[in-house]
Amino acid sequence: MKIAVLDLTCCTGCEANLLSTDAALSDYVHDFEVTSWRMLEDDAPADYDVVLVEGYACNEEQVQVLKQARETSAVLVAFGTCAASGNIFSQLKPENYQQINARVYGPGHRAVTQFVKPVSHVVKVDHVIRGCPANVDAIRKLLDDLSKHPVSSRDIKVLTPDYVARIEGHAKLHVNFEQKRAHFYPEEGERFVEAIVVGKPYQNAPKVHSRICGICPVAHCLCSIMAIENALGIPVSDVAQGLRRVFQCGQMVQSHLLHLYFMVLPSMVGIHSSIEISKRYPDEFELVKGVKRAAEEIFRLIGGASLHPVSLTPGGFTKVPEDAELAALRRDILHILANAQRLVALFTHYDRWPEASTVSHMLCMEPDKGDEAYPMFGSRVYFNGPEPFDVQGYRSYICEQVLVDHPAKIGFLMADKPVKTGALARTSRFFSRLNPLAKEAFNASMMDFANPFHNNIAQAVELLHYLEEAACLLGDMEGTDLKAAIADRNTIRQEALEKQGPWPCRGVSAIEAPRGLLFHDVSIEKDGTVSDYNIIPPTNLNLSGLDEEIELLLRAYESEPDDQKVQLIEDLIRAMDPCITCAVH
Repeated sequence: MKIAVLDLTCCTGCEANLLSTDAALSDYVHDFEVTSWRMLEDDAPADYDVVLVEGYACNEEQVQVLKQARETSAVLVAFGTCAASGNIFSQLKPENYQQINARVYGPGHRAVTQFVKPVSHVVKVDHVIRGCPANVDAIRKLLDDLSKHPVSSRDIKVLTPDYVARIEGHAKLHVNFEQKRAHFYPEEGERFVEAIVVGKPYQNAPKVHSRICGICPVAHCLCSIMAIENALGIPVSDVAQGLRRVFQCGQMVQSHLLHLYFMVLPSMVGIHSSIEISKRYPDEFELVKGVKRAAEEIFRLIGGASLHPVSLTPGGFTKVPEDAELAALRRDILHILANAQRLVALFTHYDRWPEASTVSHMLCMEPDKGDEAYPMFGSRVYFNGPEPFDVQGYRSYICEQVLVDHPAKIGFLMADKPVKTGALARTSRFFSRLNPLAKEAFNASMMDFANPFHNNIAQAVELLHYLEEAACLLGDMEGTDLKAAIADRNTIRQEALEKQGPWPCRGVSAIEAPRGLLFHDVSIEKDGTVSDYNIIPPTNLNLSGLDEEIELLLRAYESEPDDQKVQLIEDLIRAMDPCITCAVH
């Protein structure tokens, strides 16, 4: 029985949740032949009997893809709240698009998003699995039922748009071999989350912003909360800060693991599908599941959910784990560190990375004075200038350019300088602060900070670092009163809105997300509603130098066949680890 996963306009969270250890999708690989799953394997025309559709249709191209999927499949499943109802994005009304688009992008920008249509508004749906992300138990039950009662359909191949496969979100690549030029560009529907939160209570913003991305929801939720705290002067206890650091470590591990194992490793071993990896290398796949399970437990205990956090709030948390739960989590992390070292060695010992050069300026967080840790939070940003710049004044250094037919803004340093942020930038400046096992892996890696492919090595080293860091932080928290991290939301709101002014109050925060620097900038009125919001995700910064890096790669490998050049370019794109849903947010 053939099955496909089709993503429309979404955060990719439901797909990511399919890969959770609870979902146990790997248990069903022998019952289903996965013939199409763009996030995990190279795209090709395919037919299938069952299709899981994540997200809503936002334009006519997606409507046609969805209709083709319906025509070839015997069972079509609306998979998750976005597919079922449009989720929070159903608030976007076509009559307001022009105004919203002008607010976020400026006049004249042609949006990819033309409407928000849940799957059932376009085609007949056989099953609906609700949830944000889609309910794991319902997924398991559906797969189990289908494996016991197989279905079949007509052999009609669906040809999806020519998106770059094995990246998060939709994007296309155009290459001119004669001129040795290339252009990589997002082709994802804008969701206008910055406009959605305007006029709403500030407490809504972190919940909305965690839906920007299902791969890094913690980073957006936490950065939004920190911006609100900076705007309203809300204090945060040391215990809450410690829990947040552990949570962010889990975010880093989860994201790096997904990227390296499911998106990068297939090319390294010469195949085109992450699903085949799990079949060919079952022992390594078990190691991946063990590390992933630890990250998922961090999400569950500290965030209160498997994906989008529900317990984070301005001032701290709405609830906290028990001491015994965190102690057990620490033991689990310490237990899997040896297995994590074996996984990391797949990347740090790999010696066939292509030769490539970066043209970009490294950009990363400077830990606050007195904080000798590897960068995570802070108030200043390192760049190529004589002194770091303050996060509050980021607009004087980071320039966002809006292209008329481009759904993602591009962020440059000092108006025109391309930027590289993320694991390679962090290790280039702070490798001396890596934890012991990570430093050992770094020293053995021969990492070249000028080679953008080596971002894969840097992420592997960081995966170890953040596991070690989580264990250290959890050890430091033993014996502390975790309830000190609980915030009384009503009291905090009342005190903050009574004592602050002049209005609106503005707050800016920046953190190190898995892919690099993430900025959130909020303005809040005296009644507690948001009057303005701006977000700069790391992919918007990393896109600034990518095309030039691709052109340098084309020149370096000009004697290679064209199909090999395309493969090299796509692997370079994957090494950057773009998050297209973040980029268009």
